[in-house]
Amino acid sequence: MDTDIDYEKLLFEHVKKVKNFNELLIKKYNLNDSPYRVAGTKFPRVGELTDDQGSIISYRFHGRGATIFDKNLEIDFDVDLSSKNKIIISLGAFYFFLKNYLERYQENVPLESIMENLEHQGIFIKRRIEDLATFHVNEKWYESKLKGLPFNGEGKDDTDWDW
Repeated sequence: MDTDIDYEKLLFEHVKKVKNFNELLIKKYNLNDSPYRVAGTKFPRVGELTDDQGSIISYRFHGRGATIFDKNLEIDFDVDLSSKNKIIISLGAFYFFLKNYLERYQENVPLESIMENLEHQGIFIKRRIEDLATFHVNEKWYESKLKGLPFNGEGKDDTDWDW
């Protein structure tokens, strides 16, 4: 296993791009509701946005989430609107992100174990058995990381979703 890769930092970058995408949608289309409730009615389900640096971000909404294409990155995620921890990342989605983000990413890395370790730390919310390889991102972790504060696992058992 490649032990010099900081998977928590990479996950933070992944989530930050998702949140920035959400903010761009809300700003561009002057949305009062979650973009995931109004995709296809208030704005196109497939399209492009320009970020504050002038970069083009392509997107495609699907089922319960979206895929963002930002430069050479493919960022796939789902959203759970019933939870305060809305962003859901699957094992496969994080794999594709890492493969495109890291030039030297090794395919034989036990990514499921890494994600389970992140779950144990509280970075992901504790899953139900039927959730298999999908993980709700702990919003408290993201906010702590964004502010540069230490994170102690707060909220890791907050399983508030309906499905």
